[in-house]
Amino acid sequence: MKKLFILCLFLGCLCVNVEAQVFESRKDSLKDSVNIKKSIGIATWYNYKKGLFAASTKFKKGSVIRVINSANNKHVDVIINDYGPNSRRHPNRILDLDRVAFQKIASLGVGVINIIIHPLITF
Repeated sequence: MKKLFILCLFLGCLCVNVEAQVFESRKDSLKDSVNIKKSIGIATWYNYKKGLFAASTKFKKGSVIRVINSANNKHVDVIINDYGPNSRRHPNRILDLDRVAFQKIASLGVGVINIIIHPLITF
């Protein structure tokens, strides 16, 4: 029984140590995300997942960013779930917003808008 108790104690300490290492690793990742400054550029929309999503070449999938329309100061928080826009075809575009996200900050008829991006959570 004493051996079982010691084994459980050892495994418990091991699990706590692993969790602490994972937390420290994640904390370092979040520190790096704070260092990313805001971006200014052009965005357009595309019909993809029908949600608050965007495609970016600068931010990794899973990152959450705030997109502000420079013309009216409306904003939307989106999750990066795709890679784009194609920088060869559209060198001035920094983001493709899903149709639903674009409609939150501009009319679809406008097509292209000037934006400011503030990273919230990046990986």
